[in-house]
Amino acid sequence: MAYEPRALTVGVLLLADYRLSTVATLADTLQCATERLGWDSCQSVLMSPAGKPAVSICGRSLTTESAQLWPEDFSYLAIIGDYRERLGMPEHSIQRYIQSADRLDVPLVGIGNGVATLARFGFLDGREACSAAATLSEWRRQFPGVTFRSGQLIVEDGNRITSLGGAVGADLAALLLDRHFGRRLARRAVAGILLDHTRNPSASPPSQFSDSRPTDTRVAQAIDVMNSNVPDPVPLATIAGMVGLSTRHLDRLFIAASGKSGSQAYLAIRVDRARELLSQTMLSVTEVAHATGFVDGAHLAKTLKRSEGLTPREFRFRAARKRRADSARR
Repeated sequence: MAYEPRALTVGVLLLADYRLSTVATLADTLQCATERLGWDSCQSVLMSPAGKPAVSICGRSLTTESAQLWPEDFSYLAIIGDYRERLGMPEHSIQRYIQSADRLDVPLVGIGNGVATLARFGFLDGREACSAAATLSEWRRQFPGVTFRSGQLIVEDGNRITSLGGAVGADLAALLLDRHFGRRLARRAVAGILLDHTRNPSASPPSQFSDSRPTDTRVAQAIDVMNSNVPDPVPLATIAGMVGLSTRHLDRLFIAASGKSGSQAYLAIRVDRARELLSQTMLSVTEVAHATGFVDGAHLAKTLKRSEGLTPREFRFRAARKRRADSARR
């Protein structure tokens, strides 16, 4: 394949089980920047280990432009996806390819589960790296040589950049555009894919059950773990260890941030999730209880009565009445 270097060229190596949204937001943001500059200023080059269509986590495939290109003309080499035998190329061959980019001083970027791929191959040893709260405990166990951090979108450590996946692909593209062309173009590029603004790499990812997040990153990380472990609650002592604190210290930080202890905050998250399921689904009370970490329906009912002053049945009735009223007003 004939290939000309560009001012900003991101080589994207797609492995297995990547998210289509990650690729789309990264590539579209770079394309929006090109459209606004009026010249072929930046691009993403999609590659796969054997040059075959790359299969995403939802089973859809992307046709890649080639197998791995020699990485010397890349501004960055991004890894998206995990290694699987079905990729058609041995693991050591993929590792050697990434190593060749590293030897050429091409910064390595891990996005989503591509972070785990870089960690597995040893490229993140002794570094800080980004993790979602849901994978934080498992990745720390699998890769003890890496310091994983949750609670922010992007983590940069030297010539390694790691980020969450999905929509954060746009934030990552904006970071690279800012470095190469300035913040103004980065803002215009994300506006082109209907985002209001560029987010700071250290910004916290949106919480599933909360509209606001504490400024203390350790409390934010603990909340991420809680939000990711609603059906099977994790002991507070374990969560404290994950964020490098004692249980007592974590409790003090929670009280300072919200007026609630860590255990009270965790219970509030689970009750909020139970309220959401009761009002929006047809699940039985027992099923809702099991989905939110309560022993049974009676345990949930007692907790909900204490916190809301309503039984699950009464709460459901009130939620249905509110929906009917809202519909009538429309």
